[in-house]
Amino acid sequence: MVETDLNQIWKKVLETIFSSLDPQTQELWISPIVPKELKGNILILNAPNKYFEDWIISGGYKTKIEEIVSKEINCDIEIKFDYQYDLKSIQQENGIDQKNRF
Repeated sequence: MVETDLNQIWKKVLETIFSSLDPQTQELWISPIVPKELKGNILILNAPNKYFEDWIISGGYKTKIEEIVSKEINCDIEIKFDYQYDLKSIQQENGIDQKNRF
């Protein structure tokens, strides 16, 4: 799928699902999430970290996104997340040893 098409589909997702959220919530939780690529029937969304994935799932948005994208491309899709920041690597970069946690 062409990147432009994916961006257009994502724009539709944003307008359909998230436009009812207040601007602060949109800015905090939605704006950082962007479509990375569509591989077969897997839509990979780029999110800052796992908390964003958890928020999307707990709010019931994951299923809604899958439904909209599936309809747009005429193919059932599944969403997976790719994180911009991995907590373990951040801890390692900052010298935080997991063995000595309280």
